[in-house]
Amino acid sequence: MTSINPSTKFVAILSISLFITTALIVNQLSKVAEQLYNNTQFIGSEISRINSSIKEVQAKEKNILSYSEVANYLGITEATLNRLINETDIPYLKVDNRYIFHKAPLDAWLIHKANKYHIQN
Repeated sequence: MTSINPSTKFVAILSISLFITTALIVNQLSKVAEQLYNNTQFIGSEISRINSSIKEVQAKEKNILSYSEVANYLGITEATLNRLINETDIPYLKVDNRYIFHKAPLDAWLIHKANKYHIQN
């Protein structure tokens, strides 16, 4: 029987220890990666859910109105809205031949006109 040199034995044991340690570390890293992936998936689905909720709220409480939406909101025809634009101080913004209305100033204008009409009559 041949004897194994102690330094060779030490290197062999060290190599086996490094192999086992590496395997354990790789296993733990794999678990961490899986958890990170699951967390990322969860966060992504939560972001999508929150974005959907935001869009629902924005749809319910629309702040910017188009020409036809304002006519509908005021309960008038588009021809009457055109007359209001030309003959009154109804608040609007015109961008590239498009009329854009912000709901808050429009509501304030309506209240002002209603109060003015109420005081005059």
